[in-house]
Amino acid sequence: MGNKILKLQNLVKINNKYLSRKEIKLFKQIVFKHEYDNVSYHNIKKWKGDIFIYLHHYGIPSYLIDFISERINIIVNEINEMSSSNKLYIINKDLYREYKNKVPLLEIFGSNQHNVFSKRLSKVGQQIFKKKKDGFFNITYNKNFEIEKGIVYINIIDNQENKNRLLHLLREEIIQSLGMVNDIDFKNSIFNQNLDKNYKYSRMDRKLITFFLSSNIKPGTNKKEIELLNNKNV
Repeated sequence: MGNKILKLQNLVKINNKYLSRKEIKLFKQIVFKHEYDNVSYHNIKKWKGDIFIYLHHYGIPSYLIDFISERINIIVNEINEMSSSNKLYIINKDLYREYKNKVPLLEIFGSNQHNVFSKRLSKVGQQIFKKKKDGFFNITYNKNFEIEKGIVYINIIDNQENKNRLLHLLREEIIQSLGMVNDIDFKNSIFNQNLDKNYKYSRMDRKLITFFLSSNIKPGTNKKEIELLNNKNV
């Protein structure tokens, strides 16, 4: 008998499951652990609604601004195509000033903003950040596990000669700041720390991201609920 295929939003269901046993294991590693502490958490952290993204231009060389802005725009479009829950919107400086502290905001900082970025972190976060020379993200969430704001740091200057490495950093840190917070040791995945080779979302990455950004996955979803959702005929 051939595979039974059903569609749910952007996902295809094969043999009555959205993700295979191997994929659901990797998914849990990504969303229930954190790369900075490796502690096992019980609930998913996720933004409740739409997310506004602002790129701080200060500290980024003018000859790189257009390149970085264009790549972030591409990444945002990719994520929006995979998402049936949160949508990402890039805002300019005027809107940033208007929206700051009023809307769910994800801010991206470049190389020469190391000190500015560090001041936004807790003391523990600052100690971890000192060891991360290429990329870093930090999220703040409430008691309902809803992410309310996030910040991303990309070492653009030191990685400008290696565009693939830079693209990996942008894709990885942005998607991790949405709640997929851990790294995995899996070949060709954007969640893998091989910065030079994995600069695009793999087919598996897209499945995991689509599952995470489906409207079925809510802030606070636990491991048991993930299993139920993966098998549920909805």
